[in-house]
Amino acid sequence: MKHTAAVVASLIVVFCFLQLSVLGDEDKIFGGTLATAGQFPFMIHLFDKSFGSHFCGGSLIGPLHILTAAHCTDGWDMSKILVYDNSLVVSQTVDDADARVPIEAFYQHPGYDGYSYETHYDITVVKLAKPFLASRNMKTIRLASKRINEGTMINVAGWGEVESGSQSNRLLWTRIPVISIDVCRTHNGYEGVIGASEVCAFALDKDACFGDSGGPLFTGSEDRAVIYGLVSWGDGCGEHPTVYTKVSAYYDWIVEKTTHTVKTDCEGCSTIADWRDMCVSIGGTYKKTSASYRCSDLNVLKTRNIDYSWSDCSNSLVKDLCKQIGVYSCVDNVAWCSPL
Repeated sequence: MKHTAAVVASLIVVFCFLQLSVLGDEDKIFGGTLATAGQFPFMIHLFDKSFGSHFCGGSLIGPLHILTAAHCTDGWDMSKILVYDNSLVVSQTVDDADARVPIEAFYQHPGYDGYSYETHYDITVVKLAKPFLASRNMKTIRLASKRINEGTMINVAGWGEVESGSQSNRLLWTRIPVISIDVCRTHNGYEGVIGASEVCAFALDKDACFGDSGGPLFTGSEDRAVIYGLVSWGDGCGEHPTVYTKVSAYYDWIVEKTTHTVKTDCEGCSTIADWRDMCVSIGGTYKKTSASYRCSDLNVLKTRNIDYSWSDCSNSLVKDLCKQIGVYSCVDNVAWCSPL
């Protein structure tokens, strides 16, 4: 989480705090409870190979896409960053090849300005080079398309600083109430820097803290969770509200950045009907050209409910398409494509 002084006096002060938050975020949720296995299957953490440490959190919103904060990705060298799964103990994932995936690309919001909180836009979509293995018990979290009401109890989870300020590798979580923007602005230094694209939550001694940046503010658990915000910034931990990037304010932008095209070359294919039907069933646009079959406008956010089956497990086209948007399996020559 980015931290600001009680009064944001200058852009230089803000930049200094930004650098401290990104480079020094290595601990856990403040006033939190230990998470259990499978409780938050959408949680991921970002790992910097240069420093050999966790530095930010994030959420799996599609088989190949992560949502995190822009201040976590600002100035990134992708070759030095890995995305790790929701293993409860961070130290156990470092040498586990199945728990980590490299990054293919990231889309930091073009409006983000790391020198000033007043520009907002603290959001990034990360595209993975490959999906996590199905055996890792990873599942996606739903995106909120509407604001959340004040007073709602909501969850925050991550690998950030605890009360003692010491390093803890355990995934922790806590519940806090959403407060209004007006109430949030009454805190010294917050007035004028909180906008409609943000949401605030606050409970004394329960909070996101250093290292939780980019992690989700969400309701529910397991496959019923909905993400409403991303840990962005605040003044202290458990003393003042934390400001979160409001996901619903960027819903259309997220859809745009997670929509992609799958192009499959195929000559003389006789089973293309299955591939076409699957493309249409997940909201894609099917088109046949002279040398290829293309599924365009494939919105990965709409693939959570896919449960498509076909009788021929040798259909490589459908298998390849499934791997773009879900989990492929074959039992007794019946092939299935299920959501991650």
